[in-house]
Amino acid sequence: MNYVLITPNISGIGGAQQYTLRKLRFLSQNGIRVVIVTGNDEDILLEELLNYPRHVIPEVSFPLHMVSKKKAMLISSDLVYAL
Repeated sequence: MNYVLITPNISGIGGAQQYTLRKLRFLSQNGIRVVIVTGNDEDILLEELLNYPRHVIPEVSFPLHMVSKKKAMLISSDLVYAL
């Protein structure tokens, strides 16, 4: 089984980064292949996050209403193709 975890930012250390890492560990330990989709992966401080495949899509960092419908469709198709 595959699982895509979408999070705006995995840089630095905060609640989102810790939640993401705990979720990744749990899923991986249960035999699930996990891919991270993030808007920003610069300055990753939780080094274990580097062990997981990830795709950076800058628009993931923005609220959904700030992305045009056309751009959202392009991002969706690029993501499906990449995975």
